[in-house]
Amino acid sequence: MSSTAVPRRSLLATMAPYLRPRPIAALLLGISSGFPLALLLGTMGYWLSKVGSTRRRSASRSA
Repeated sequence: MSSTAVPRRSLLATMAPYLRPRPIAALLLGISSGFPLALLLGTMGYWLSKVGSTRRRSASRSA
């Protein structure tokens, strides 16, 4: 078998497909879709801690 050396690509060449407008837009939409859930869970956890409860306890009551 002959061993052929595979040329190494630079980091910029490797990341080039992800630096186009559509993948960047998809990344931003994905990140922004997670923010409402994080804000909701954070706020709910804060409110529940103020009244002396936990998210686990409220979830077990609703099941």
